[in-house]
Amino acid sequence: MVFRNTRLSLRFIASAFYFFALACSPLAAQQAGVLLAYGRPRSDTSHEYKTVWVVFSPAEAHIVATVPDVIVPRSTGFWRLGDARVCDYQRDGWGTTHEVIWQTPIEKAPLLEEGLPCKNEDDETANTENTDNSAPTPASDSSLNACTHESAWLLFVSPSYISEEFNSNQADCDGRGGHAVTRNEVRTFDTDVPLSLDEFFSAQAAKAYRVAARKGFVEVTKDYNCPELDPRQYDLKSWAILHDRGAWSPAASLDQIQGECAFSHRMDLPLPKSVTGETSKASLWPAFSAAVPHLTDFYLSPLGDYAILITNPKNADYHVYAYSVQAGALGKRLAEITWDSYNSYVFIMAQWSTGKYVQQWTDTIQKINDHPLPAPVVKPEEPGTGKSAPR
Repeated sequence: MVFRNTRLSLRFIASAFYFFALACSPLAAQQAGVLLAYGRPRSDTSHEYKTVWVVFSPAEAHIVATVPDVIVPRSTGFWRLGDARVCDYQRDGWGTTHEVIWQTPIEKAPLLEEGLPCKNEDDETANTENTDNSAPTPASDSSLNACTHESAWLLFVSPSYISEEFNSNQADCDGRGGHAVTRNEVRTFDTDVPLSLDEFFSAQAAKAYRVAARKGFVEVTKDYNCPELDPRQYDLKSWAILHDRGAWSPAASLDQIQGECAFSHRMDLPLPKSVTGETSKASLWPAFSAAVPHLTDFYLSPLGDYAILITNPKNADYHVYAYSVQAGALGKRLAEITWDSYNSYVFIMAQWSTGKYVQQWTDTIQKINDHPLPAPVVKPEEPGTGKSAPR
């Protein structure tokens, strides 16, 4: 009797071990997906953004769809970010064009406000002939009578934080010469207020900023004759979030008025998970770079079972691959992700999902792909009021 029970117990243990081993094997790894967002210039003063939805399984990886704008999963649902150009007309006859970064839940159309619209160089009366100021008009890239152009560029997007770069170029409109200014800012998703580094790193921030500024200056002066840095002008609100070797890092940004002398240099401080939404994977860089020649960066899933790798075997030749990962080591190469091999623009967002959420995200992205979301519209200022037209 005891022997029989022992045999049953052993059989049960053997069966349980078999199913445990099967569950832990690569063949039983669960599905995962990653939303990869990137941007590229549309013109000298505007950009376009796209989001690629890649789904992984133990046997393969493939792109489900690529959609316009940056599609961000947040606790309140999916949002999207993009850009549009608006122009504020000044009564001296000139105007300023702004590349505006807009954000909105995906179920809403982006609605932008601007001052008096700039006059088209070819039609000075174009903005006075339309008397229906209550109707929103599509954001346009038409030729504008503008003296200053400011572009905005997304560097990093997470469900909670955004890093942006602004470049302002003023032409020699008044005979005093033109100039260019660059500035970088980090803000929360829900405000426009620039955040200071010391809000995240306290007393460590100032020292790390000084060290990064000096290292960056040494690099930039190899190519340009730049004025010596003045530490008294260091601004802890002038920083960026950049990705390198598997991790998002803070970078000190020296935004000097001489455009070619503006630079950002990474700081030796780890960003908290509350900002990036992930734990740094930089410790895996030596193993990954040894296994894959010409590796420039990688993005690892939160469970550590899949990765996106970027290689640059020669100048202006970039490739993106999907890999399985086991115990911190690269496994099978699952696919090469379709990519413009000349695209050197880095990903500004990598948001992962697993399990049941993969299908939910697939449904959302597929719906956007099948039914494109509305373009942004601009509400111009009512002439003589200084106020935007009513919504």
